[in-house]
Amino acid sequence: GLNCAIFLRSTTHYINEKLIEDGIPFVLKDKQIYLPFIGCLLSNSGERDIAPVELLSFLTQKLILTAIYEKWEKVTVSTAAEKLGVSKTSASRCFDEIEYLNANIIDTKGKSRAITIPPDVKQLWKQIQHILRKPVIRRYVFPSDIHLEKKAGITALCEYSLLSDNDFPTYGVMKKELADTEIKKLKQIRRGEEIGCVVLELGYFIDYGQKSIQDPLSVALSLTDEEKQDERVMISINEMLEEYVW
Repeated sequence: GLNCAIFLRSTTHYINEKLIEDGIPFVLKDKQIYLPFIGCLLSNSGERDIAPVELLSFLTQKLILTAIYEKWEKVTVSTAAEKLGVSKTSASRCFDEIEYLNANIIDTKGKSRAITIPPDVKQLWKQIQHILRKPVIRRYVFPSDIHLEKKAGITALCEYSLLSDNDFPTYGVMKKELADTEIKKLKQIRRGEEIGCVVLELGYFIDYGQKSIQDPLSVALSLTDEEKQDERVMISINEMLEEYVW
């Protein structure tokens, strides 16, 4: 009974999304009317109601930054799902979050929702920066260098600029990779010990350019307030974004 109702509801929702995406007119009695030739979608069913979003998910943030790098134009839910290697349902939730937070990169007119990145990426960044979150879940500090593959944070910034790195490297590791690295089993530094390396546990990682280096926008979001107090760091961030993003 209940499971059947849920299945029918989700199936109907999927079919409706597919019809809208393909621009096929349809009428569901007392529910939805879709007329693409006049750009009209009316609904009383509440199936397109967007749930409130308190904090942007890591997947949605990854989608937004990927869209910026690749300069997406009229990219639909299906295409976005393919680009990120996720399900259409997951991509659709990302679109819902972006729409709810009013990031102004989704076009809801016409036959489907689609993401288009405006030409002035620098201005867009200023507009959406307040809804973005730090990619760093947790910061580990170890007394010796454990030599991980991905460079992140301040070390990644140094790769993108002329800034000199600390005496120790900063690495990035995804949450799902923690078990393989056995990081949680390692002892972190005690007070007074010299730092061997810093490891940032990241909520997402974007394959940007050199795949072993955190992407520029995420680097800017990952730096600590203490690091940003250094004028040289701020100059390097601006140089990095000017060269690689804007």
